[in-house]
Amino acid sequence: MLLALGFGSCDAPGNRCNEGLGGTVVTLGPVLVALVFLVAAVVCVLRLVRRRTAWPVALLGLGLVVVVFLVARLVVGGTVTIGI
Repeated sequence: MLLALGFGSCDAPGNRCNEGLGGTVVTLGPVLVALVFLVAAVVCVLRLVRRRTAWPVALLGLGLVVVVFLVARLVVGGTVTIGI
């Protein structure tokens, strides 16, 4: 839902939006974030079962989740062209 808020300025006069790309990113962005989270969680559990340290994987997974979300947010923001 946060990514869809990037299209709030599309209704303003003079603004243009690439709805195809924006819609794709709004749909696939959360899926990629969830996929990165799921992979990190599975790797952490597997490392814990093998009695290995898992916190570096969890920290890396958290960082990747934030990076994927920010990249998706930047792409959505880039699809809106502000003009006047």
